[in-house]
Amino acid sequence: MKEQNSIVKELNQLAAVFEKILNIFIGIFVGVLGLSVFIGVLGRNINIPVVWLDEVSTYCCIWATFFGFAVASRHGMLSNVDAFIHGFSERAKAYMSIFWIIFGCFFMGIVLWSGKDYIAYAYNAGTLSAQLRIPLVYVYLGPMIGYLFAIYFGIVNIVNKIGELKTAERK
Repeated sequence: MKEQNSIVKELNQLAAVFEKILNIFIGIFVGVLGLSVFIGVLGRNINIPVVWLDEVSTYCCIWATFFGFAVASRHGMLSNVDAFIHGFSERAKAYMSIFWIIFGCFFMGIVLWSGKDYIAYAYNAGTLSAQLRIPLVYVYLGPMIGYLFAIYFGIVNIVNKIGELKTAERK
């Protein structure tokens, strides 16, 4: 039992490290997004448009969104249908929560699996963005990385919820 608790503890510690890293990147992406929009608006107002800043802001928004999605999944902040489970016992709610986390991880796994071919195509074709001329594979990796972290956080949440259920059963 002690070994199992240490594994759960290590899973949670690793999740905390991943969350900190994601939060740093989210801060960078949102900062660059805000700065690029500000400079773009300022440039248009003084008749010096910097068109490539639109691409920078779009790509930062994509990466920040999917990294934010992963952090939200870490804290169980994704949308739920509370009205559906409102009348159930706490134990039934916990089992339903585990089911929906598994379902979400399964869905994200399908998206990852189907997206791998598109990523490979973009890499092999060498497609570039219109203004920045960067390989689009880097843009497409943002959602995939976000989904990978969300799946990991989902697994950690499932392990934690099962531990909570076992603790509640002993009481």
